[in-house]
Amino acid sequence: MHVDISKEAVTRPFEVRSFATRVFTFDELRDGTNNFELKSVLGEGGFGRVYQGVLKDGTPVAIKKLNAGSQGGHEFQSEVNIMAKIDHLCLVKLIGYFTSSDSHQQLLCYELIPNGNLEQWLHGEWFN
Repeated sequence: MHVDISKEAVTRPFEVRSFATRVFTFDELRDGTNNFELKSVLGEGGFGRVYQGVLKDGTPVAIKKLNAGSQGGHEFQSEVNIMAKIDHLCLVKLIGYFTSSDSHQQLLCYELIPNGNLEQWLHGEWFN
C-alpha cells in the first residue's frame, strides 16, 4: 500500500475550526467500548489506554481513558480546548470528552483512524 501525501497537505498551516466539542457522559463512552473490555484495546501509553468503540449513532471512535492523576483538571481542559480547535491532516480529530467533577475519571473521544496505529505505520508492521 502506498500513501501519497502531497507537499501542500503536509506543509499547510494549522487551521482553527469552529468545532463544538461534545461532552459525553461516562456511560455513553463506557457502553461504546463494552465496559472498556480488554479486546477493545488499541494501544497503551504513559497516559493510559486507548479503546476502540462505537457510539450509539454508529460512529466508530477511539477512546483514550487517562490514568488517574496523569493530568490535572487544568491540563486536561487545556488539551481539550486546543485539540477541539486544531484541524490538520496529521492530527486525529477530537470528537468530545468526559471528565468527572473531581477529575479522577478523564476520557477523550477521537475519530477512529482505520488501518492500525502510529507505531505500526512507523515501524512497518503493516508492510511485512
